[in-house]
Amino acid sequence: MSPLLHHRTRHALAHCPAVPHRGTRRGEPGLHALQRLQHRPPSPLATLTLHHTLHPSMSSPAVDYDALEATTTIEEITEDECDQETLRSLKNDELPSLWLRETGLADQHGDYELRSSTELGWLGHFMKKSTRLESFGILGGDVFHNCSEQSIDRFLFDLRKCNHIKKMHFVRTYLAEIIYKLGGAMKSNSITHLVVEGCHLRVPEATFLFNNLPDVMEELWISCEHDGEDVLDDDIMAECIPSLANCTGMRKLKFNGLNLSTNSCAALGAVFPR
Repeated sequence: MSPLLHHRTRHALAHCPAVPHRGTRRGEPGLHALQRLQHRPPSPLATLTLHHTLHPSMSSPAVDYDALEATTTIEEITEDECDQETLRSLKNDELPSLWLRETGLADQHGDYELRSSTELGWLGHFMKKSTRLESFGILGGDVFHNCSEQSIDRFLFDLRKCNHIKKMHFVRTYLAEIIYKLGGAMKSNSITHLVVEGCHLRVPEATFLFNNLPDVMEELWISCEHDGEDVLDDDIMAECIPSLANCTGMRKLKFNGLNLSTNSCAALGAVFPR
């Protein structure tokens, strides 16, 4: 199990006595599901696009959440008690961290397991209005399985507006579609910490990601997996790394699985001389 996943699991099990363990009500303990996800073979690169996790028939019209907010209760949005607590805290601007997690992996307050496009729409609505939400993460490739592509686009558009978010985590999910839809907003937002772990990172995504890192970035952790074509190599990384020069406040940098060698290490030395 990777350090980040292991840390978050131990933290969740040890520090959240007030919230019932979600796995006991959903048929599978969160820790066991996490281990299952960690050992599950990654999908082929040919299927690493977000729309492959969606039901193609799902679509939803635009919703005026501002007009509905006064008459819609949290219980009407979701029946799950733990998700209700997370959503209520987000609505009341009391939630510092939000994680969208694959079914069976949510086990602490602030985690959310999506069951519909409607839930995703309300999450985006409350999220963009929050002033205290500082951390956002996605864990698992099937997080958006029950949501339409239209609702995902709207959610990521709302996420682009969340300038108060400082930390983002993307763990074992389909990174390409997410970062492309976030677009240049990543660069203009005030994200200081970015973790990309267990995601397939090909040449186009790596180039796009490095070119759109915010200037205020302080900590960057990329630990990726490779399969198929467009595998990162020393020369590609040597071209990506110079963009880190714009991140003048960088304090911590950790790369794993990027095939760094002579040229890329030389590029790192030029950007961060000892």
